[in-house]
Amino acid sequence: MFIQNVIRHILQISMIIIGMTGLSACGQQVSDSETNKMQYETVIAGEIKNNMKEQAGDDVNVTEYALRNYKRRHSSLEIEIDDSNVRISVHDEMAYREFLKMLDELENSDLRLNVLGADIRVCLDDILAGHNIEYLYITGGIITARNPEALGSMPLDSMGIYGGSKVEEGILNHISSRYMVISLNDRYTGRFPTADLLNNMECDELIVMWDGEGGTGLLDISEPENKILKEWNQICSILSEKDRILENIYKEKNGEFSFTSYDFYEQGSDRKLYAEFISVKDVESGGTEYFDILKVPEERIAEIPGGISLNDFHRMWFYDINFDGHDDFVYERRCDGCDENNVIFLWIPDKERFEYCGTAPRNFENSVSVKEHKAYYVYPDANAGPSIYSIYEYADGCFIRHSLEIEHRGDSLVYVYHREGEWVREQEFSYQKEDRTWHAVHEENGMTIEESMSEDLAELECAYFPEFTYIWQNRIR
Repeated sequence: MFIQNVIRHILQISMIIIGMTGLSACGQQVSDSETNKMQYETVIAGEIKNNMKEQAGDDVNVTEYALRNYKRRHSSLEIEIDDSNVRISVHDEMAYREFLKMLDELENSDLRLNVLGADIRVCLDDILAGHNIEYLYITGGIITARNPEALGSMPLDSMGIYGGSKVEEGILNHISSRYMVISLNDRYTGRFPTADLLNNMECDELIVMWDGEGGTGLLDISEPENKILKEWNQICSILSEKDRILENIYKEKNGEFSFTSYDFYEQGSDRKLYAEFISVKDVESGGTEYFDILKVPEERIAEIPGGISLNDFHRMWFYDINFDGHDDFVYERRCDGCDENNVIFLWIPDKERFEYCGTAPRNFENSVSVKEHKAYYVYPDANAGPSIYSIYEYADGCFIRHSLEIEHRGDSLVYVYHREGEWVREQEFSYQKEDRTWHAVHEENGMTIEESMSEDLAELECAYFPEFTYIWQNRIR
């Protein structure tokens, strides 16, 4: 039904153009217009069928193909449809009005609207009035609404605004969306809505990014309305320094707290991360009853190479890292060439606050937590050379790393055990092909001594390296 209406709207636009040329009388206009319309419909159907013959033969369902695969360019309106995913580009106001006429035909759609005219006003309440859009992503245009208050009754699962020329004031804090991402650049001419977003907008996850070459960034400290931010002094102390800009903001809720991270970069051709901090506020009072600043240490800032931006998606994680029954805060800072970048802040019950933990694991990928041991077992990458298994054991307020490197030497395996980087011991397991058994051997006073043997290597591994028993019983190699 939707694709039929799309084609009908395209035909209507086309016939306006066709019908205005070469006509001399009203009667002749009706006749020629109908004739041209029939010819145009035949051309479209013929083009679709011809394009499909190579893939599906002569028996082609034209409507089905158009619905899923056909992209039609005409005049200033471009449409691409794939199941519930709808991509529409509008070049001018007429195309935007035609787009609005099609909205009623959508059902639970993922709508991506590309606005190619910078002065086109995109009214969100017009788009969401039918309550049939779940995911809305808009690129370009002026974001506005005829009745901003009505947006609260038009919920979205996810919304994105990218590269718009302006977002009118008082719009964003009325939007109801579980997830929100906004990316602005040098084409943006309006007042930055940063303070409104951080203080008034209700969503589970918010990302705001600056992707421009200019020196503006996401926040202007000369705007007095921004002073409502609890973290205003910390922001000003950084931005007041020369050539510093606020490039990324990430906000997420967890339980009774909200967490907002700020990334400050140095300007210049080789953008370098300068400072990071996370403000923590109680959700109910917006920071009046609980407010704290978690600073990422300078040595962790220095680990991020210049010219490389951090990943801004799903940056915050909350779970019990140290097995004490309280959620801790994991701040993930992934970027190209620098994967192990988790920054951990543990919740300290006695102090009722989060504190940085420099001994915590930096990467939880390919790991498993075993609470009864209060440890994380990290499996090695099978393609990364020698196998190195690690245990991060939590004890006495810090994490202790035990590592075991396994080297292949002919028919033998040599296990080298380190604790916090200090060598502890070494053990060789030799495989005897004759009796198909593993032998535990070591050298003492220049002599090779065999202590025990087993047909099952894991049995010897558990006996000689009991700290890693979980790995031997659940080996991934």
